[in-house]
This record gives sequence, C-alpha cells and structure tokens, in this order.
Amino acid sequence: MDEKRTRKEFLKFKIATDDERIHCSNHNFIIHTLTKCALTTSVYTSALNWFHYTNNVSFNPSIEQILFHLKDVKSNLTTTQERRLDLLLLCTKQYIYTCKIALKTPNTKELKRKIETQWKIENVFQLH
Repeated sequence: MDEKRTRKEFLKFKIATDDERIHCSNHNFIIHTLTKCALTTSVYTSALNWFHYTNNVSFNPSIEQILFHLKDVKSNLTTTQERRLDLLLLCTKQYIYTCKIALKTPNTKELKRKIETQWKIENVFQLH
C-alpha cells in the first residue's frame, strides 16, 4: 500500500502512527506507552489510589505486577476485590492505549466511569 495513502487514512480516522509522539517526547512504542510514559504512570497512580479508597485496601504494585496481573498484590484481597482489581487493570491499559490511538489525553474521571460500568456488568460492584 502506498505510504502517503496510508498516512492520509490514519489522519482521516484520527489514528496515530507508531512514530508519532502523542503525550511525551519519548519514542512512543507500546511498551513505553504502557509502562514508562509519565502520563501513563499518572493514570495508573490515580486509578490505583481510587481503587485503594473504594476498597479500603493499600498496596504498591510494580509495573510488572500491573502489566501481568501477578498474584503477589492480590494475596490480601477478597475474591471480589481481586476481580475488581483485574478489571481495573485491564480497563486502564485498554483505555490508555485507546487514548494513544485516538490522539486523546486520558481523563481519570472518564476512566473511573468506565471501570465502574465494568464492575456493574461483572456483578461485582457493591454500593456502600
């Protein structure tokens, strides 16, 4: 496919190419987007702080634990909290990547609404 045509289609549908730098000055590989980008770290921190507050728990997972859902973090969580954490991490990664592709800055309020919706769908969200 013609490179100019592809670039034009990416722009038409507001899709970022791999070489574009969306939220920071570092090269925007997926591994950077999901692990090292300062904006990503801020989103994870905000989401996890909200999780801690909502579920009355506290822990500080490493980036590997976040990416791969390692069990260490979940050892002191109830089954419901584990399921909530899994959904939070999956939704957060998906949201961050979707924002990257759409050339959009992540919004933590929007992310929280998405996560709460998923908790309701999965029948694990309990109103206090």
